[in-house]
Amino acid sequence: MGNSAENGAVDWGSYWVENGYGVRPTRAAEVLSAISRLAVLSASTPYVWRGVNDARFSVQPSVFRVPGLKGGRDADEASVAAYEGKLLNEASEWGVGQGAETFPTHLSALATIQHHAAGIPGIGTRLLDVSAEPLTPLWFATEPAKVGRQREPDGVVLAIRRRGLPAFGTHSAQRGTRDPNSGLDGGMGLLFGEAQGGPFVVRPEFPSGRMIAQNSLFVASKVPAGRRREGLRAKGIDGLDLGLPSSITPLSEPNRAYLSGETSQSVGQPTTPLFVAIVVPGNQKARLRTTLGTTYGRSEQTIYPDVQGFVDSRKSRA
Repeated sequence: MGNSAENGAVDWGSYWVENGYGVRPTRAAEVLSAISRLAVLSASTPYVWRGVNDARFSVQPSVFRVPGLKGGRDADEASVAAYEGKLLNEASEWGVGQGAETFPTHLSALATIQHHAAGIPGIGTRLLDVSAEPLTPLWFATEPAKVGRQREPDGVVLAIRRRGLPAFGTHSAQRGTRDPNSGLDGGMGLLFGEAQGGPFVVRPEFPSGRMIAQNSLFVASKVPAGRRREGLRAKGIDGLDLGLPSSITPLSEPNRAYLSGETSQSVGQPTTPLFVAIVVPGNQKARLRTTLGTTYGRSEQTIYPDVQGFVDSRKSRA
C-alpha cells in the first residue's frame, strides 16, 4: 500500500495535520485510540483505510508514477486508459491470467496486477489499494522506511469515507461489453457512467488468499481534469477524483479534539469527514508493529499467507 513522494517538495503528513485534515498522536496507544475513535465517530459510516510507511508521500494511484506516461503529472484519462490496456495485453501475451489465475475481465486483471505489483517501477494502475479495516493498513504504516542513519520517518493511516460510493465487483460489473484497449470483457467506461464521474469502490469477487488476508478493496475514478485535478493535488490527492476540492474539508474542532484524545466525545451532532490522516510517529512504529503481532494477529505471515510471501520472507533473512 505504499505511495510515492512528489520530488520531496511537500511533507504531506505535516501539511494534513497543520491544515486540519488529520491528527498526529505521540504514543502508540494514542494512534490506536485515534483509529478507534474515528471508527465509532459515526458507527453507521464506513471508511476504507490505507497505510503508507512514509507520511511525506501524497495519495496517488501507482499509474501516475509510471515513467513516460506523459510525465505522470500531465497524464489524462486517454493516456491512462491506453497504458492500462497495453499493460494488460502484455500480461496476457506473457501467459498471466491462464489456468488458476484467470483474467476473465478487464477489472479483475487490473485488481490482480495492482495488488501484486505495488511499488514496482514501471507497473501501475488507476486502482488505489485500500482495506475494509484499519489494522492491516496500520501494519503497512509501521513498516520501517529509513535509509542508512536517517531518522525513521513517520507513517500515516488514511481514511476515506465510503458511504455513498458505488461498489463494483471485479466480475459481475463487467458483463456485456469489451474494452477496446485490453480486449478483455468489461472496461472502465461503463463504471464511470454509473459512478456519475465520481470515485467508486472495486470489490474482488474471487480474491486470492493474500487479498482475503488483507481485507482488500480498491478505490478508483476517472482521471480528474483541469482545475479539479489541480485543486485536489494542492491537498495531497493526485489522480483520484474524490469530488470537488471544496468537498475535502478540515476536521471540525470538536472532531479534531475528539480524535486527538483531548475530549471524551465529539460535542453535538458529529460530522463524518471525507478524508482523515492519522500520522504514526516514526519512533512508535516498532512498538506498534509488535503490538499488532502479539494482540491483533497482524504479521508478515498473516499479511502475506502465500508462496510468494514465504519466499520473500526467506529472501529478506538470507
